Amino acid sequence: MYILNESRSDGLFRARPVAVLDYLAILRGEVTPKGEIPFSWIAGSDSPGDIVWTDALFPMLLSSQARLALKGITGWASHPVSLRDPDEHLLSDFHLLTVQGRCGKIDFARSTVVHQNYPGGVTREYRGIFFDEDSWDHSDIFMPENRIGYIFVSEKAKIAFEKLGSSGPHIEPLEQIQLDEMTRERIEQTSRR
Repeated sequence: MYILNESRSDGLFRARPVAVLDYLAILRGEVTPKGEIPFSWIAGSDSPGDIVWTDALFPMLLSSQARLALKGITGWASHPVSLRDPDEHLLSDFHLLTVQGRCGKIDFARSTVVHQNYPGGVTREYRGIFFDEDSWDHSDIFMPENRIGYIFVSEKAKIAFEKLGSSGPHIEPLEQIQLDEMTRERIEQTSRR
C-alpha cells in the first residue's frame, strides 16, 4: 500500500479554487457540490499537466487523460470543474478527484517509534502508517476512516498514476512514512470526533 503526495516537480501549473467550499468533504465524497467548481491558475507553468495541484490542500484535478489512465481502478469518482489558465481562458475537461474507497482508522500502535535528532533537539516520530486490513474495502484508491486528506493506493493504482509522468503524484510506501508527534496527535483527534 502507498500514499499519494503532491508531485515534487518544480514549475507545474497550480490552481486555486475560486469558491469557498469544504474541499476535504468533497475529496472524501461526503458532499457533492452542485455544478462545476471554479478554479483558476495561480502559479507555475502556463499549461496544465494531467494532474493539477492546488493551493487548497486537498483538491487534485484530473485531465481527461488522467481519468483514462485510472480506468479500471476502483474507489474513486470525479466532479467537473471549470479551470482557467493565466490569461483567464477556459481549459476543457478537468475534474476534481473524489475518493469513495475506505479503510479503518490509522493504528499508530503498529508504527515504529523513532527518535530524530534535529538542531533544536530530539523529537519522537512514528514510522509507518498502518490500519486493520480487515477494515479495508479493497478499493484501489481509498482513505482512512480518520477525517484527514490522506489518499492511499494499491499497487494497481500506483502503476496507473506513475504513467502520468512528472505531473503525477509522488508515491511512497505506507511503511516508510514518518510522522511527527503533533501530526499523530492531530490524526488521533480526528478518530474521536
